[in-house]
Amino acid sequence: MGDVDLIDSIMGIYKIQLRSKRWQIRLFYHYLDLTMANAWLLHKRVCKDKGLSCRLSSADFRLDVALCKLGIKPGLV
Repeated sequence: MGDVDLIDSIMGIYKIQLRSKRWQIRLFYHYLDLTMANAWLLHKRVCKDKGLSCRLSSADFRLDVALCKLGIKPGLV
């Protein structure tokens, strides 16, 4: 499976479900999905290179990122 197919499949699993007639909004959420998928893959690669156990799913990773942006420590929820 190529990298593009892998990113597309990851984006398809936890896609932001928002319908909008404005193309700018759709494009923003598409790039947000793309960024989150790439960040999760990078997180997995860094954990593997450092020899750490990385069992964080894509959904849990997205939740942790959202909680960090809100100023809440992810481990407390």
